[in-house]
Amino acid sequence: MAIFTFESEGKYTLDGVIRYIRGFINKNDESDHVWYYDGLYLNPEFAARGMLVHKQLCSKEGGSQYKHYVLSLEENELPIDFNCGAIEGNSQWSVFPRIAWAIQKLTQCQIAYAVHTNTDNIHMHIVINSVRLDTRQKVNIDYQLFIKMLQTCDELLRSYGLSSVRGLRYFDRNGNTQMISTESISKKWWDHCPIDNGYLIPQFSG
Repeated sequence: MAIFTFESEGKYTLDGVIRYIRGFINKNDESDHVWYYDGLYLNPEFAARGMLVHKQLCSKEGGSQYKHYVLSLEENELPIDFNCGAIEGNSQWSVFPRIAWAIQKLTQCQIAYAVHTNTDNIHMHIVINSVRLDTRQKVNIDYQLFIKMLQTCDELLRSYGLSSVRGLRYFDRNGNTQMISTESISKKWWDHCPIDNGYLIPQFSG
């Protein structure tokens, strides 16, 4: 099964999270495990700067700086072959830019994303700027939008013959990893993620 993870913003600055997904942190500035990296509505080489400039233009520099998600595939689901795994064409690997564009369409934000191959579960990091392009306001990833994001990822994965999204991973107040099945999320979200807990999923705006 594929797993969708919401990462805490507190671990990195905006520049730091971009450096991380590019493989420039904790790897001695070597990015061999980053199979693909790109940006949407920004120059990927200067992604953090592009996001910051947009915040400044919108006078929205304060508060949340970005949203960071990780989509992990089933273990060993895609063969790691850099010669034949072209991002273009009908390869299963081309699901990753399609997911990025789909999430951009849903959020209307600038996005930087990278595909990592340093674990048995090939995974995609998605960093979303916190200010929308259309309204120039902070993005509010509420319950309805988050469910659309999960459903979109699930539909695209299955359209490429890959495993469905079957769970959501997040971190509780004590920093412990928690897992919720997608069935539980769709049935009774608020029992798993109380709205007064800033560490959990509904608290995305501002």
